Amino acid sequence: QNGYEFVKANAVKTVLLVARWDYYVDGANKREESLNNISDESLQFGDISQTRQVYNEGAKRTFEAYRALGVKVVVALQVPHQNIHVNIFLEELMKVKNFEERRRKFSEATFKAVTRDEHLERQKIASSVWKELADTYNENELVVIDPTDDFCGADKCKFVVENFSVYTDSNHASEQGYDRLETKFVKALGL
Repeated sequence: QNGYEFVKANAVKTVLLVARWDYYVDGANKREESLNNISDESLQFGDISQTRQVYNEGAKRTFEAYRALGVKVVVALQVPHQNIHVNIFLEELMKVKNFEERRRKFSEATFKAVTRDEHLERQKIASSVWKELADTYNENELVVIDPTDDFCGADKCKFVVENFSVYTDSNHASEQGYDRLETKFVKALGL
């Protein structure tokens, strides 16, 4: 609400929404916290369908409120959520003294990465409302940035590459990781 009031009072023309969207539907590890963040008095813990309904309605209401102000909304969908803590993996890797052993462990990282299918399945519910809205409205009103193709190959979503880590932990991309989306952000924000 505070963000909305700021946008309204300052005639902001474009709003960028970024979140760990699955946190609000059922992908979060801290389920009770996620429900508290979006619930109304009638929402009962454990009722996933109701949680998802509240999320979908909230997303639509948010978009429509900004749209009514003539504000363009840019939504960045969630980067793939890795199954391991990347920072811990890298710390352990740096402790290995033997170069060949370190190289072997690094090459094993590919097998530890989340698969593209796992990522898409995890994000399906949280992303669907934004994708449906994007299909309905034009790019002057709503742009949805989907990082899947930029972070995932045909099978895996690597968390490290030869020269850098794509993540800082399990679900936050590094600066170099987000650089992969620069062109999409520049276009969406009209820069």
